[in-house]
Amino acid sequence: MASDKANEIRNEIVAEFPNVQLKCRLEEILEEVGMNMLELSLLTGIRYQTIHDLAKNKKSGFNLSYLLPIIVVLRIKDFSELFYLDLGEKAEEFEKEHEMYRKNGIPDDVFKQMQTNALRQGREKELGKQRLRSTGE
Repeated sequence: MASDKANEIRNEIVAEFPNVQLKCRLEEILEEVGMNMLELSLLTGIRYQTIHDLAKNKKSGFNLSYLLPIIVVLRIKDFSELFYLDLGEKAEEFEKEHEMYRKNGIPDDVFKQMQTNALRQGREKELGKQRLRSTGE
């Protein structure tokens, strides 16, 4: 199935940096504004356990319908106030590649991988709609 292939692709991408984690600062923010998790739950209508799991970084998936009320209620102006990447021991490598991507653009091998991934998912018809770089082949 295409969704299985898409899951495989996402897992392969994350496996490049296996210790990278998206961390939430909700607990810190609540402390800063003088509110607890139960109060936030009552204010937003979001289950306490959901708030707790988010604050304690136990939740791996985030539903925007939950995040938006939290962001509005706590007057969070920037996503980086609420979330950050913990890059672990590959932080230096990640940072170098980040700078390279911003300076030079996405490398050709990444675009080649896009083509490969499109074929794996049966989405080759969509390739014609994308700007593709010359691969020199």
